[in-house]
Amino acid sequence: MPNPAGRKAPSGARKLSFEPAYRETFWHRNCVASGLSAGFIEPLEASALALVELSAAMLADEMPATRDTMDIVARRFNDSFTYRWSA
Repeated sequence: MPNPAGRKAPSGARKLSFEPAYRETFWHRNCVASGLSAGFIEPLEASALALVELSAAMLADEMPATRDTMDIVARRFNDSFTYRWSA
């Protein structure tokens, strides 16, 4: 296949290295990490898409109306997503 940029085409597949990781705390005070800010699983991120949807749903369902219960909700969110990212 001709290369319009004039660059030499790669001769084979490259092996990519990456270190999967996630945050220790997803919800801290008034900041919630979701998606790539929460962690990195794989280069194509197919698995993380489900975690983005789950975190958005949990935020929508459990966002506290006042600061009084935010620490409880944050702890539950952190526990839930630590479990999900580590599974």
